[in-house]
Amino acid sequence: MKREQKLKILREEYLTPEFTQSVVEELQQNNAFMYKLVEKDYENGIVNKYLSIAIDLRLEKEFGGN
Repeated sequence: MKREQKLKILREEYLTPEFTQSVVEELQQNNAFMYKLVEKDYENGIVNKYLSIAIDLRLEKEFGGN
């Protein structure tokens, strides 16, 4: 299955506001640079492209299987 199709399925199944919040918190603790790129938008309710990438990577890592 192509990566984008797999990510679409993972997003539909596992992406919740709580999951997004946990990704933001992880960035805040472990990646200050990325956190600065997403912080303002996230505070305004926007998931920007940088946060989308971080979410996709975490979805693949936690639920992507192989």
